[in-house]
Amino acid sequence: MAGSAGHVGRATAAEGAVGSPLGAYSEAESERSVDALLRRLARAGHFRDEETAEHVERVARSSALIARQLGWSQVSCTKVRTATALHDLGKIGVPDAVLRKPGPLSPPERALIERHPEIGHEILAGPGDWVFELAANVALTHHERVDGSGYPRGLSGSSIPVEGRITAVADVFDALTHDRPYRPAFEPDKALEMLRQGRGSQFDATILEAFESVISEILDTSHRYPDSWEVARPRPHAAPEQPLRVLVVENHQAIAKGLTLLLRSEGIEIAGSAENLARARQLIARRRPDVAIVDMDLAGESGLDLLPAAR
Repeated sequence: MAGSAGHVGRATAAEGAVGSPLGAYSEAESERSVDALLRRLARAGHFRDEETAEHVERVARSSALIARQLGWSQVSCTKVRTATALHDLGKIGVPDAVLRKPGPLSPPERALIERHPEIGHEILAGPGDWVFELAANVALTHHERVDGSGYPRGLSGSSIPVEGRITAVADVFDALTHDRPYRPAFEPDKALEMLRQGRGSQFDATILEAFESVISEILDTSHRYPDSWEVARPRPHAAPEQPLRVLVVENHQAIAKGLTLLLRSEGIEIAGSAENLARARQLIARRRPDVAIVDMDLAGESGLDLLPAAR
């Protein structure tokens, strides 16, 4: 499979068609990027459909194992592990009734589900951190197929970034081998047979070969991170008489947008969003929120300095 679009094209020639797109960046830059993204991921909370937090962990670790087998550096494998944990972030913009529906989806419901890659990309994309760019690519392209019949953009072959092609394999295998509301899990051998049937049509053949080479490690990861039944059970939705009013204080626009979508999906009223302490103090005085979610590191300001205004 030829090289992929976007920043993936920056991979060195030696890394080839499915080589790491990130080899040009220093280990120190990688560590700072990963730390920043992990903090932001922790704030984003759990995903809202039938997929558990353990699914996210398994897909992330499986993607890193595939990348390692493809010859990526340790730094690049760490980055892809972090980025792929956000592959379904866009589902925070899809209604619960659609995400948790146990039966077949109607065409309008399917259209809503198929919007989640673009929602995730919109949240994550933008100038700045390379890991965010990688995560945005993963969110947008992990449902594309190499034959061009996937969504949301119908990309094919090498026009699908390599990180998206890796995540597609890891995500589908993990989904097949774990229970879903509409079907029980498939045995690993059956799931692998189903992936092989998609070789060259749904999945990149080289990446599928790398996946098969590390499948024993991927199954070990699956055993170490089983789904928790507490998370998998449907959650009650008891709406409070008066919704909680929350102020979001965050200078990273993607995270502020993601938090806002997540909170609104849970019936929480957003009292406002501020990028700095001055704006936050104004909103607290005018709108009197019940709760403020504050980034402690606000571009030269400390979120702790907001405490006097919040009392």
